[in-house]
Formats: sequence, structure tokens, C-alpha cells
Amino acid sequence: MPNIGNDVVDLTSPANLQKSTDLRFLRKILTATEIDEVANAGMPDAALWSFWACKEAAYKVFSKQTGDAAFLPRRWSVCLERPLPWEGFAQTQPDGIFPAGWTGKAVVTAEERRVFCRLFITETHVHSLAADETGALERAVARVVPLQNGWGASVAVRESLVTALADFFREDPSLFTVVRPAREDGLPGPPLLCRCGAATGLDISLSHDGQFMAYAFLP
Repeated sequence: MPNIGNDVVDLTSPANLQKSTDLRFLRKILTATEIDEVANAGMPDAALWSFWACKEAAYKVFSKQTGDAAFLPRRWSVCLERPLPWEGFAQTQPDGIFPAGWTGKAVVTAEERRVFCRLFITETHVHSLAADETGALERAVARVVPLQNGWGASVAVRESLVTALADFFREDPSLFTVVRPAREDGLPGPPLLCRCGAATGLDISLSHDGQFMAYAFLP
């Protein structure tokens, strides 16, 4: 069965701003080619977090494939579909040049494995949806939702997913729960969707960062 993953990055979060200028950080997570891409981008933060979101979403796919995948972002390469929204703009350009939204595709390569990504970039966030089959990428349902003040992100994104699934399948939301069974090493595994306490087999993915949360599921 195909596997999906997704990742969202809040571009407005203070923790994420100007990270594109931190060369030590870049060398930990990007290839040399990707570092050059960020350095020459008109919107370097968007470029950086686009690479990161694709790698993070791909990692979630790899984790489902093997059960114990290691996250090695510096060794993974991302090939982004062109033209990119930050190409053609100098870093000295004023604010307001960013398009309302850009949707493109990417491929993450990790040694002999490949994961396909759909990437969506706005002024406020970057969202990547990944799958190990292109058909699954087209079928998957994904959404980014603003996180309401006072809500815990982990709880909120699960409830948002459950509500979406209930609407999609026209069922009572109370029938669905999301759990994270422990892996063999004791760490939490990928999220698992249950209906009436039993695993459904429907693949899901959750993510949150800053003021945004995102979910994806494969009908």
C-alpha cells in the first residue's frame, strides 16, 4: 500500500525567520547544491523551508516503509519543479513580491529511494505533501488550518483531521480516534487512524508549526 506524509512550516514564526542566513544550520540539513539555491534565492527563507518541508514529509513516508528510518536530511536531495516563485527576484527586492500562492512538485531522493512531493508556498507558510507513489499523491486529501489561540497543537490537529474524515465519509466524528503506537525502540510511531477502536488501514499524516497545523489522508 502507498504511504503519505506531510509537513507545514510557519514562515512568520520568530524561530524560523532569517534561518537562511545561518550557514551552520544550513550545512546540517541541506546539500551543497541546496545551500547555493537558498543563497541565490530572492526569498531565501521560503527556499530553505521548502527544502526542509519536502525532506520532513519524505521522512514520514520512509518511517512508514521501514518502521525505523533515520532522518538524514543533509544526505537527501530535493529536486524542485521550476520555475520557482523566488527565482528572478533579488534579495534586495521590497516586500509584496510574493505570489498569493504557488503550487509545484518535487522529488526527494535518499540513496536508492524516491518520494514524490507536492509543494504549496504562501506568504505565511510552506506545506509539503509526500507519497511513494505518484497516484497516491494525486488522490490524497490535505489541508492547512490556522491554529486557534488556546488550543494545544497536537490535540487540535487530530480533532481537525477527525472532523474532516467524518465529513468525507459522512460518519459521526466520535467513531474516529488517532493514536500513535510505540515502535520497537519505544518511541512513538506514525499516527494511526482507528474507527470504533480498530485500525482502519487508511493512511494519515499530521503536522503543526507555529500558528499552523496540517493534515493529510489517503482515501
